Amino acid sequence: MSPTKDRLNELKQVQNDDEVEITIKSTESKANDIDQTLQKAEIIRRNIETIKNNTEKASFILKNNVLKVSKNQQDELDSLIRTNTSTAHKINSILKEFEHELNKIKNKNTAEFRIKRVQYTTLKKLFQEVLKESSVTLEYHRNHRKELLKKSLQTAQKDITDEELECLLDQNQLDVFTDNHLMTTEQVRQQLSDIEARHKELLEVERQLNEVLDLFLKIATLVEQQQESVDRVEYHAETATDFIEHGTKDLEKGLQKKQKYSRRRIYIILISIIIILIIVLILIIV
Repeated sequence: MSPTKDRLNELKQVQNDDEVEITIKSTESKANDIDQTLQKAEIIRRNIETIKNNTEKASFILKNNVLKVSKNQQDELDSLIRTNTSTAHKINSILKEFEHELNKIKNKNTAEFRIKRVQYTTLKKLFQEVLKESSVTLEYHRNHRKELLKKSLQTAQKDITDEELECLLDQNQLDVFTDNHLMTTEQVRQQLSDIEARHKELLEVERQLNEVLDLFLKIATLVEQQQESVDRVEYHAETATDFIEHGTKDLEKGLQKKQKYSRRRIYIILISIIIILIIVLILIIV
């Protein structure tokens, strides 16, 4: 073999090797992206499980201590609720990153996009569910604290009605009792101290509940918007697939017709040649 041909074969082999290497790197990159997605999803799942477990613990403490929550139990409740709130914000942040990654994928019909989309939508729904459970527990906690506060107020001011209490609580005007009451006895002072403490507890629970509800509403809106987006993507993907399938079928039909027409032309030409030969032979014989 000549040196020129040898060099040409070497160049072809190098080109083929480069193409194989690029394909392998591209495949490895996609596999790494999917692995990172699954790892991120696992982190979110663990955090969601943390919120769920903490909510169950808080619910257990509240439902088994209806009349009075001890200081240690209240500290534990506060710790559980704070952990849930910070964890929820962390999950929300990771889900936003997830959504950003999904939006960056141009080809919505790839395995990578489908895997990420399934993980994203599933995790958001799970997150929405635990937030709902957490808000229900916090609402129970809020109502419980409210009832305790009402009882303390009624003890200090027996002639106040439930409606007036609700109005004062809603308008945060409990200083009507704590500032103006004649603190004539130690018992009254203790009652007013209890009122102030329970009011502070109630305000803190209200704040925590509003924070969780705000997150819950944001995630609920995102879930709804994402579902609409997914439906649109699936519709366009199905439409494109149908278009390609119909186009392929039409192309196949066109090729079949072309081949059929070509064969027909050949047959006509052959028959024409045979007829001409027969006529020539007849003329020669005559």
